[in-house]
Amino acid sequence: MTILEDVAQKEGKHQIKNEYWKSQNISVKRYPLPVGDYVEMNEKIEDVIDRKRKRGIDLKKMDLLGTFDISVDTKESLSELYQNLVQSHDRFRDELKLAQNNGIQLYILVENKEGIDEIEKLSLWNNPRLFMWMRSLRKSFTEIQKKLYRHDNACAFLEKRDIPIPDDAESVRIEYFKALKKVDIDEIYTYMKKIGVKFKKRPVDNNSLINTIFTMQEKYGVKFIFCSPEEAGRIVIELLKNE
Repeated sequence: MTILEDVAQKEGKHQIKNEYWKSQNISVKRYPLPVGDYVEMNEKIEDVIDRKRKRGIDLKKMDLLGTFDISVDTKESLSELYQNLVQSHDRFRDELKLAQNNGIQLYILVENKEGIDEIEKLSLWNNPRLFMWMRSLRKSFTEIQKKLYRHDNACAFLEKRDIPIPDDAESVRIEYFKALKKVDIDEIYTYMKKIGVKFKKRPVDNNSLINTIFTMQEKYGVKFIFCSPEEAGRIVIELLKNE
């Protein structure tokens, strides 16, 4: 078996898959692909490549449209999937539409080390973008509170949360900022917007990502599959063989 790997795939970044294919006597050739990262070599593809070669013309990715009907697009992480679904949504959607318009069954194979093996389990993902956003927001909130700090407001804050109010002012201040670390992030976000502080947009939540994936599957016929990096090489071949 011979598979084609899109030239846009960075060499050396997919070592686990390539080692698996080598162990299975599967050869890999790199060409520009119109859709996805991997397709199986067939007679139609060979014919196009041969005719271009004889004419001394470089193969362009759209030259292979109409020569295959299954393609696998791999994502090296959940973060890359997030980027495609959110930050590069239009470009990603256009690729799905291109596959649909040309009768290509496109699979999005999402490799990850977090143990996510199906769409619904994406709800369990700890998105690093969200963590960084929350940390940055809380830091900004704390800095603002340091500038606006007033003893009477701090006491009222502690009393409202049933936190014992210390006798001396410095201890009140310490307890106040200790308590700020436990304030819910949504409460902080609402407060920052209320006082007019401009801040980066909150990352899309996991449930919204899940809904987007299901919508894309229904609308464009694409199928999303999740696996570990060690499983990816085998699954790519199974998908291309339609097994």
